[in-house]
Amino acid sequence: MVQHSFKDPITGRVTDLEKIVKKFIRKSYRNQRETQETIWGIKMEYDGVLKSHASAIQKLEAQVGNLAETIRDRDAGGLPSTTETNPRDLAHAITTRSGLNYKEPTYPIMNDNENEKATSSNDVDKSTLVTDERRAKPYIPPIPFLGRMRKEKE
Repeated sequence: MVQHSFKDPITGRVTDLEKIVKKFIRKSYRNQRETQETIWGIKMEYDGVLKSHASAIQKLEAQVGNLAETIRDRDAGGLPSTTETNPRDLAHAITTRSGLNYKEPTYPIMNDNENEKATSSNDVDKSTLVTDERRAKPYIPPIPFLGRMRKEKE
């Protein structure tokens, strides 16, 4: 009797499946290690940034504390900077931002005799003031849209 050799098709498929699964597992472990290394690097970078921010915040807190002490120690009602008084106690000219100088206009100096003459002449010249008031006409602005008014009249 002759025995025929028979290969089991399932065993061949199982070994191929095992190879594929083992390959998948190896790749998964490698990807997991790479991901963990990437996460670890990001964590270390984050920790460095966090420490630098913490030190910057501490510096800002110190600066704000110093400013608070300076403001608290300042005299109440005083100006924050030192002002320089005018050495001559008078301002003789005013200079604008653009550099133009403005000088005060000169006022005529009137003597007491001139003041008396001015008051007496005011009493006498009342009639001339009344005539001046009659001559002055009030300002009448021009009519806007004059052409429209003419059309309505027609």
